[in-house]
Amino acid sequence: MPRRASSARTGDSAGLVAGAGTLFILDTDGELVVASAGGSAFTPLAHYTVASSATWAHPVVLPRGVLVKDVDSLAFWRWE
Repeated sequence: MPRRASSARTGDSAGLVAGAGTLFILDTDGELVVASAGGSAFTPLAHYTVASSATWAHPVVLPRGVLVKDVDSLAFWRWE
């Protein structure tokens, strides 16, 4: 079956971490999408811009936030 291009593609690659019914998807442009891991369709819950330069490493999800490594820095984004 031929592959079809998707209009939802947002970066060259993405790091994906799953846990506790939630997906954390970080694309190369520094956009973090938090989505529900359940159900039959992709359901984004929130979008955040978490870096101003390229991100190639997977996000590290911690109980109180997420670590994001971009080209220039390592940042901790805390849950509110």
